[in-house]
Amino acid sequence: MADRFNEGEIVVCIDASGKHSLTEGKEYRVICVSTSGGSIQLRNDQGRRVGALARRFKKVEQKSQRQAKYEMKLALYAASGGLFPYPEAPKKVPRSIKIDPRDAKAALTKMLKEVYGIDATVEQVIGAMDKSLELVLGA
Repeated sequence: MADRFNEGEIVVCIDASGKHSLTEGKEYRVICVSTSGGSIQLRNDQGRRVGALARRFKKVEQKSQRQAKYEMKLALYAASGGLFPYPEAPKKVPRSIKIDPRDAKAALTKMLKEVYGIDATVEQVIGAMDKSLELVLGA
C-alpha cells in the first residue's frame, strides 16, 4: 500500500485508471481518508467528490515558500498573457568581490585617522609592526 495519507494533504495521481476522470500526474487535495487508509476521497477534474484507492496516489513533497512564490509568479505571467513583468529568478549571492588595492589602502588609512587617531598610512603601520616582530622574535 502507498503512504498513509492525512486529510488536507496534496497528492499526485500515479495511476489514472478507473472511471473517476482523474488525470495522471495532476495534484489533488485529500478530503477524507478511510479508517484502514486503503482509500481516500478527493475532488476529481470536474469538481465532484470521488473515492479512489490510495495506492494510485503518492504524497507531494512540500515546496519551500520561496519556490512556491516563484512558481506562482510564473503562473500569473503565463495566465495574463504577459501583462506582469517576467518574474526574477532567485538572486545569487556573490562568493567574493574584487577590490582595487589602492582603494583598500586609502580606506584603511582613512579609518586609522578617523577611528584610531593615528596619523600614518597603512604601509607605515604594517612596516612598524614588522619591525616590532623582528625585535621581539630576535630575528
